[in-house]
Amino acid sequence: MPVKIAEKSLSVMKINLYSKDHELLACGYKRIVVGERGMYLEFKEKDLLMDNFFVPEYEEWRLKNNKCYYIEYRSRFSNIKCYFQKKRVWYADYKIGYYYISALDVFTRKNKVLTTFDRF
Repeated sequence: MPVKIAEKSLSVMKINLYSKDHELLACGYKRIVVGERGMYLEFKEKDLLMDNFFVPEYEEWRLKNNKCYYIEYRSRFSNIKCYFQKKRVWYADYKIGYYYISALDVFTRKNKVLTTFDRF
């Protein structure tokens, strides 16, 4: 029987988010999802700088495969993983059609990692 995972979320935040190498990744996020695999920021496509992301060649099979749960993107300069959710999963409240990046991989302008629910 699956374990129920406590999840929390914040309302929409408009803040520039960067990689540790100062690569601009997003200009806001919808909420933080906390599930079994950690904290992830949820994005709409319009919040991400999609020109800074690509699907690696070894992950292109996911683009046409209806059985996989997500499409993996990587940032061009910092190699940050970004997932586009295709199917629901049991371990977190990821929504189909949204993008997710680990909160440990993004920073504010002041290099503060998003690891708490504090508002900036």
